[in-house]
Amino acid sequence: MIGCDGGVQARLDAEITGSTNIRDGRFAVKAGNGAQVVALSGRLVGSTQATGTVRYSGLTKVIVGETSERLDCDSGRLQWKASR
Repeated sequence: MIGCDGGVQARLDAEITGSTNIRDGRFAVKAGNGAQVVALSGRLVGSTQATGTVRYSGLTKVIVGETSERLDCDSGRLQWKASR
């Protein structure tokens, strides 16, 4: 969940595609379109796990009641974990 103007809570559905460099097991990716930015960083833990942080900010289409609005939103710094 991300916080938006007026105390509105929204769920983010975002995708980052492509590749990035990994140095000493660490990586960072920043993607955006001018109005929205996703910054992801992390580190590999062994050969099957990764951990890190992600932050999203920008104008976001959200549903408030029965209307769609574009609000300024920010996730703050969130922890993530992945495994395969």
